[in-house]
Amino acid sequence: MPLDEKELELGTELFLQRLEEIVDSEPEVSDIHDAFEFYCAKRYSLGNSASNHRVGGKDDLGVDFYSQSDHSYHVGQCKIPERDWLEANPTKPKLFGPSAIADPRDALRYLTGDSDLKANERVQQLYALVEGDRSQDDFSLTMYLVVYGRLNSRGRESFNELKAEYESKCFSVILQEIDDLVEEFLVGAAHSKEEITFDLRTDTNQLLRAPKYCYFLANVADLYKATAVRLKVEQNQLVGVCGGIGVLFDALKGA
Repeated sequence: MPLDEKELELGTELFLQRLEEIVDSEPEVSDIHDAFEFYCAKRYSLGNSASNHRVGGKDDLGVDFYSQSDHSYHVGQCKIPERDWLEANPTKPKLFGPSAIADPRDALRYLTGDSDLKANERVQQLYALVEGDRSQDDFSLTMYLVVYGRLNSRGRESFNELKAEYESKCFSVILQEIDDLVEEFLVGAAHSKEEITFDLRTDTNQLLRAPKYCYFLANVADLYKATAVRLKVEQNQLVGVCGGIGVLFDALKGA
């Protein structure tokens, strides 16, 4: 589901902060574009035990990164606007047209042996691996188009055509847009400023047993800092608060 303007503004801010952290911490990453590629390569890899490579550059034929584990492959192409554009338009996703589909199309054509274009050495190595594994029963290749923005109507039409052309038992084509990318940064980012009240009760002198448990998620640091939140235990049956809210009680309520 598309994010609203407030979610996009906050998500973009948090996402750019993460990219800046990557630029500062990774010697081989020089700017936001490199950081985005680095982030996507990590996020869409087949895991730490896989063979993970960033191969973007001259003659990459639309391959920015790939991850290989046994006979499975994840291949990615990344698109992100210039940083100035992102900062000037925090709530307006950049729209990408059919030209954004050219790179993943080139990649798939090359990796399936339908292209005469010249690839760099690292992409040639990927082709050799794919060609050697395609006869295996468990072979699979997933092509990711990762767009920090959204496809416009013509771009989406072109993507659907590409997907229809290559989707099969062994090949998948997946689109990831800005909403997919920033959503994970929004989890826990919004904090209510309302007073927090708990009113959980059992019968007098009874423990709260497993069938009666009520679970909730809360940012404990916020609870500790919120001076308006006070925990009062009736019947003196507070068992403990140790880095979180995890208690057996007769009654626990915010006062």
